[in-house]
Amino acid sequence: MVRTKLAAAILGAGMLWPGLASALGVGDYSLKSYLNQPLELEIDLIETGDLSTEEVLAALASEGDFSRAGVERLFFLTDIRFEVRQRPNGRMVVVAQTRKPVTEPFLNFLVEVQWPQ
Repeated sequence: MVRTKLAAAILGAGMLWPGLASALGVGDYSLKSYLNQPLELEIDLIETGDLSTEEVLAALASEGDFSRAGVERLFFLTDIRFEVRQRPNGRMVVVAQTRKPVTEPFLNFLVEVQWPQ
C-alpha cells in the first residue's frame, strides 16, 4: 500500500482546511459535543469511490507534520481516537472522539488519512 497523506487542520470549533489529496478529500464536519464534554467530531470524506472503511485509516498526524504545518502538538491531542465509519447512505466519515472532557474552547490539530492509492 502506497502511503498517501491528507492533512486537515481543525481550528477551534469552526474551521477545516484540507491538505493535498489525489483522490480522497474532506468535506463538511459536524461537531456533536460541547465544551466540557468529551470530543465527538465527524469529518465527511469525499471522493471515496469504492473504498471500504477497512482501506481508509485515520490518525493524529506525526510530530513532524505538526512542526511543518506550524501547529503546536499538545499532549492532550494524543487522547483523540479516530475511526472511519460508513453512514447508512454510504458516505464515509472520520469520527474523532475523546474519553475525557475537552476544557479548551479551541482545538488545533492535524489528521492523517491513508488509503491504498
